[in-house]
Amino acid sequence: MISKGLKPSNRSLRKVISSPCDAGDLQKALELSQEMRFRGWIHDSAIQTSIVESLLLCGKVQEAETFLDRMGEESLTPDTINYDYLIKFFCQHGRLDKAVHLMNTMLKKHNIPISTSYDFLIHGFCAQNKLDIALNFYSETLNWNLKPIIDTVEMLVHRFCHDGKTELAEQYLVDMTHAGETLSEKCIAL
Repeated sequence: MISKGLKPSNRSLRKVISSPCDAGDLQKALELSQEMRFRGWIHDSAIQTSIVESLLLCGKVQEAETFLDRMGEESLTPDTINYDYLIKFFCQHGRLDKAVHLMNTMLKKHNIPISTSYDFLIHGFCAQNKLDIALNFYSETLNWNLKPIIDTVEMLVHRFCHDGKTELAEQYLVDMTHAGETLSEKCIAL
């Protein structure tokens, strides 16, 4: 169909790309993506996620980043995009800069990430001892009326204690109990 110059529907393109990704034939998926790029066809977020997830699962983090960057540079990203799953993957690979970039891309397209995406970033920045950045994402979570998981708040409390900011830790604990949250024994022990 493609060789005859006919453009399949976006749903068909998703199936055509996802199938080799699911089967572990990443090379075939990349070739199909290249053909789509050559024709100027938009790669929706499901197609991008399939390819990038496959690259990440193969340990090809740099290639995954390059692929996403190329999509943006060539304007092959649709208006409605969801990178929540990829934000999680990049955080798990320690690539917080790329996860933040993906989140910003979503926000520029007026797509609000889910609270889990923020949770992963907050945990990542806490793990890198970047409490100020973690707190900025925590505030942004609350500004979007999203509710972080209890582990995220406990992670922040732990970082406050570790950094000697016990008054701030106490305030967060009080806020949590007023909000009806159940604290873990680990958090209460702090």
